[in-house]
Amino acid sequence: MTLQWNSLDDRAVTQAKVLAADAVEQAGSGHPGTPISLAAAAYLIYQRHLRIDPADDQWLGRDRFVLSAGHASLLQYVQLYLAGMGLELDDLKKFRTMGSATPGHPEYRWTKGIEITTGPLGSGLASAVGFAMAQRRDKGIFDPEGGDDSPFAHDVYVIAGDGCLQEGISAEACSLAGTQELGNLIVIWDDNHISIEDDTSVSFNEDVLARFESYGWHTQRVDWLNSDGSYSEDVVSLDAALTAAKAETTKPSIIALRTIIGWPSPTKQNTGAIHGAKLGGDELRGLKEALGLDPDAMFAIDDEAVAHARDNAAQRGRSLRETWDAAFTAWSEANPDGARLLERLRADRRTPDMRENLPTFEEGKALATRAASGAVLNALAPTLPELWGGSADLAGSNNTAIMGEPSFIPASRQTSMWSGGPYGRNLHFGVREHAMAAIMNGIALDGLTRVYGGTFFVFSDYMRGGGAPGGAHGIAGDVRVDARFDRRRRGRPHPPTGRAPRGVSRDP
Repeated sequence: MTLQWNSLDDRAVTQAKVLAADAVEQAGSGHPGTPISLAAAAYLIYQRHLRIDPADDQWLGRDRFVLSAGHASLLQYVQLYLAGMGLELDDLKKFRTMGSATPGHPEYRWTKGIEITTGPLGSGLASAVGFAMAQRRDKGIFDPEGGDDSPFAHDVYVIAGDGCLQEGISAEACSLAGTQELGNLIVIWDDNHISIEDDTSVSFNEDVLARFESYGWHTQRVDWLNSDGSYSEDVVSLDAALTAAKAETTKPSIIALRTIIGWPSPTKQNTGAIHGAKLGGDELRGLKEALGLDPDAMFAIDDEAVAHARDNAAQRGRSLRETWDAAFTAWSEANPDGARLLERLRADRRTPDMRENLPTFEEGKALATRAASGAVLNALAPTLPELWGGSADLAGSNNTAIMGEPSFIPASRQTSMWSGGPYGRNLHFGVREHAMAAIMNGIALDGLTRVYGGTFFVFSDYMRGGGAPGGAHGIAGDVRVDARFDRRRRGRPHPPTGRAPRGVSRDP
């Protein structure tokens, strides 16, 4: 389908660029470069690809969007504003101020439309793998025979930066995503070659797409920097790449989008100076002049362009919702037991009284906590289909396997020990404790299932950073740890939340 794009869309993208620049300027700090240069990409995703209903940010059938480069929070805030998702101009004016709806990094349950707290680079991308895994498990529980039009089928979109791909947590998770053949995961990598220390060549010179291809990903490149040195935000090419990524259902997809950070600011574009600091008066005026705007106006609104974006998002959302509602009604009528289970899982995640299902243990008889944990998991599993999980390659040692249940793996990945399919419930994280924590966050925040993960206590140290960005309570889900290798440490690990006070950045 040919992309429908007109001058009002161009004006809406221009609006997004200057709003991001003005918000950082007024706050006195922030990260304007990426929100300026990726405005067209984010607008394309929100207005043409992301399945959302602005009237209901908790719609069950929605796609998920994860801004892994969380420092560029204005990129998402401005799109939520343009889509009519609850943010207004006054919220953008209060960027990074205490108590505002627009803190320095996106925060789950604080700003409407934010699916996960992001900030530590790479963690959002890793958790997006969890969102994609959870969607497949949801479909397996409720509609395993349904196709792409199933009410339980949705996609996960991610915008990640160079820093996200340098962090080890993303490498762990993306390797697993390729093994899992997560065709519902689509990543745009902002390949701009710039970080705080300026040109990334001082520390990052690998062939990223070759690496992801070796992981089993579908890879594409879109270059907005032309061979003759000119630059153009080619949304048609990016739209085609996103469409191709969505059509690839057997592999996760990554699109390397070559951009110039901060374009078209006159002197700071393509430098580290625009990554994490306000533009300054002269540079801000120069940006607005380059965009054909009044250089002295702050937070000037193109009412017609904003109305166009909001009308498009609302109409598109209503159309998507009507189609989904019809499919969901048909599914509910054909699957009354599944509908009742779904109602229970969505009603504040209530669970039935499990006391009669719990095993009993002989008083005074020594029993390893991991053995008791395994017995409890297996006793609860038959009554709680939403319960699933696994271990970082320690299922036999930590007793995390649900006996008699299939593994969550593509059919081609079955082994002599582990059989299963794409909708199984025994998870195999591999030796990836860091990614396991972040993936569990994504699964837990998907909202319909309960996930657990297991490792030894000493390895849980690797999980602390990955456990932070899912929300205010650290590691999501249920982490089973065995302390036998470190008797000097007592109690369950309690990772720091990794959150700065609201409105305050953790970045330099």
